[in-house]
Order: sequence, then structure tokens, then C-alpha cells
Amino acid sequence: MITLIVHKMSIRHVKKILLAIIILILLLISVSNTMKPIRVFVAYYSCRILSYPNILNIDCNKLPTVSVTLPKLTDANSLGAEDPAELDLFFKNHTIGKHIYAHRTNSPKRAKIYKKYYSSFEFDAIWDKKKSAIDIYHWPERKSISFLFSDLLTIMDQDKYYWMDLKNLNNDNYIDIVKYIENMTSEGTKLQKDHLIIESKNPKILSLLEKRNFYTSYYLPDAIFKDNCNDLESVTKIIVNNIEAYPTRYISFPYEQQPYIDHCLLPIIGDIKQLSWGGLPFAIPPGASTRYRAYIVDHSIYTLGSGI
Repeated sequence: MITLIVHKMSIRHVKKILLAIIILILLLISVSNTMKPIRVFVAYYSCRILSYPNILNIDCNKLPTVSVTLPKLTDANSLGAEDPAELDLFFKNHTIGKHIYAHRTNSPKRAKIYKKYYSSFEFDAIWDKKKSAIDIYHWPERKSISFLFSDLLTIMDQDKYYWMDLKNLNNDNYIDIVKYIENMTSEGTKLQKDHLIIESKNPKILSLLEKRNFYTSYYLPDAIFKDNCNDLESVTKIIVNNIEAYPTRYISFPYEQQPYIDHCLLPIIGDIKQLSWGGLPFAIPPGASTRYRAYIVDHSIYTLGSGI
């Protein structure tokens, strides 16, 4: 009898310890910056995949975000590719529009995964003079894996859409780039000229591609709005001057820059077609899918693994 009582007391004691540990873990998750990615994931997963937000009392119109810091001087193969079962389930029940692009389709493995779910693909690239080709990688932070634009097209099916973030467009190479792409868009190839967006931070040279009927986008300088456009007057002047002097079809910027666009830029330049990026396929910010002509998402459910 005494042994039984002691055994029951031990079980109660263990249960109390476990309960205290659980409460401590929940407390850490709710307040710790280290645990923020877990909170972000729980919010996104509840709102966009499970669709049971009321159980956890989450406002799905105000989802949290988290910054991502990734290792430098590596390559897309080393960073890998994700194909989580949860996203496969999501895509079986949801349709993604052709204007939603998979972010950083920078390796063959990613291309083969993303083509199962998307019609449109964003990638980073440079013009490689030695190879006389467009090489896909995020220069200068990453290293080349010799994954060429032509290789990407070989993996993809017909009638796909592409957004190329061209990192080294300049006066010395743009003619070679034009010839290369025009050869790739010749009759009988997989690439259609109006299915490719060429994005660059060099609006002067980009406008020369615009004159040759390429779809171009001016990648805007960073400008984060903090309740006052006067603080950003110098960068606004640069942007406005570039847009007026070197017309392109689109402007592009991260979603977090939208308040600056709305408050400081559009009142000066008027309406202009916009592209943007940010979030996950099941967590596109409200209104972004309809506002932007093209929008990039990270194919991931793991916040720490996005944006690679």
C-alpha cells in the first residue's frame, strides 16, 4: 500500500515537472527573439495551410515576419532545395497564378522541384563573358555552379515565365546579352520574348533593352518609409530622375518598401506598373496578388530556410 502511494506521488510529481517544462517552453517561444521563427511558422501554418486560425487566436491579416541571414561564399547546390510535404498538400488544394514566381530558381534541383508547382520562375544571373552565356547564381554572395539560362530552359516545359535579376548589366555587355537572348527567343525555342522580365539596378542600360521591346524592370534602391518622406528626399530624387530619364516597363522592390512607394514616390511620378516580392506561397500579403504584375514567393514553410 505504501509503495502504491509513493508510486502515485511520483507520477504526480513527474506530471508537475513536465507541465512546468511545457509552460517554460511556451513562455520562451512567446518572448524570445531566438524563437521568433517558430512563432512565424506557427502563424503562417495555421492561417494558410490548416486554415484554423481561430483555434490559436491569430490575426491572419497581420502575419509576422522574420529576417534571414545566410552563409556567404557558397553555392546554390550546397544551400540545397526544399520540397516539404505540407506545400505539396497546399498546392493540391490551391491554384497559384502565372504572375506568382518561385524565388531563386538557381539550381537544377530547385528548377525540377518548382516546375511541379509553378508556371513562373525568378532567378539571379550574370553575363559571363568567357562562357558567352547567362550564368545563374546570386553574384557576388554566391559561387557559380555553371548552371546556364539555357540549362534552365532545358529543364522547363513550354510557355513558362521568367524573371531574371541581372546583376552585372552594363554598357560593355548589353549588346552581347541582347544577341544571346534574341537567339534564345528565335522560332522553335522554349523562350518567348514577352515571357521574360529583365530586372536590373542599372536603369540607363536597362532602358536600351526596353527600346528593343524587352520587358524590363528598374530594381529600386532601398528606401524604407518611417513616417516622413523628407528623410528619403535624396534617394527619391535619384529614383524620380532615373524613371524620367530612362523609362522601363516596371519598377520592382521588396514588399516592405511599399509604404515608401505609396507615400513618397507615386505622388510624384504617378501610376506605374510594379513588381515585388516577399513571403511564402501560402502567405502572400493581402492585396499583393492583385496589385503587382508579378510577385515572388519563397518555396518554403521553414522561415529560416527561405530566400536562398
